[in-house]
Amino acid sequence: MTYQVCYGDAVAMRRRDRHLDEWAHRERFSTEHEAFNRARDLLDQDFSTVVTILDAAGNEVTGVSLQLRLGYSSVE
Repeated sequence: MTYQVCYGDAVAMRRRDRHLDEWAHRERFSTEHEAFNRARDLLDQDFSTVVTILDAAGNEVTGVSLQLRLGYSSVE
């Protein structure tokens, strides 16, 4: 299964056509573990970055749900 980690500026990530915005980025990973590790790295670097994980079925994990899955106990 393929997982995508989408991340970037809050305004760019809110747009429906975010894939066209230079402030939004997308990376593909072959395992859930790799995708969640990358998401953790991104949030550790800059907590203001918006990060979303998508699986092959299009299910999305973002916001507080993502932070809880990554083990963050509180949102700053």
